[in-house]
Amino acid sequence: MLAAVLSLLLALPLLETHPYGRAMLAPLFLLAIAAAVAGQPGRAPGWRAILVVAMVSVAWLVARLADLTVILSSGATLRVAPVLGLALTLMILSRILHALAVARQVTRGIMAEAFTGYLIVGVVFAEFYGLLDGLLPGAFNVVPPHGAAMTVFVYFSLSTLSSVGFGDIIPVHPFVRIIAALEGVCGLFYTAIVVARLVANDARKRGNEI
Repeated sequence: MLAAVLSLLLALPLLETHPYGRAMLAPLFLLAIAAAVAGQPGRAPGWRAILVVAMVSVAWLVARLADLTVILSSGATLRVAPVLGLALTLMILSRILHALAVARQVTRGIMAEAFTGYLIVGVVFAEFYGLLDGLLPGAFNVVPPHGAAMTVFVYFSLSTLSSVGFGDIIPVHPFVRIIAALEGVCGLFYTAIVVARLVANDARKRGNEI
């Protein structure tokens, strides 16, 4: 799962601006989703979870290919595919967080899962920034290049999540500023809580074995 997510993130800036590259991103995204559903350590995915993810994945692919849009009452245009993509990513994040919460031993698989979850938190916020940029014109101090918006938002999101903050991209709209600040807090708390949880569970298991 970690390899699939890293492959998607590394391929994003190389393929997003290419006319045929965007078509290759769709199977990479679906591969990452499939790997996340099937790759939870120590537990096979239920058929209901697989069915729900499969249905949303098909809907996302159709909306992406047809470029479906919805015109809101405010007059703004909302693309359907990014909304469904955000829903898929949130589903995967919830599965990862559940796996980390019930983990009883710190293994390489669990460590990879924890790192993958951290990256996916950044992807969730990046997708949300993409939606906000479409709904709130001028939300950022820069206009993302046509066809490469997701690359810009992933870069900004991971920089904010890790508290690096290079300062080249700045949220301008007050609501987006609050979201960016909350992402920074989530990055700090994710590291602290996940590490503390894994260490506590591992220590409890070792104590029971003594």
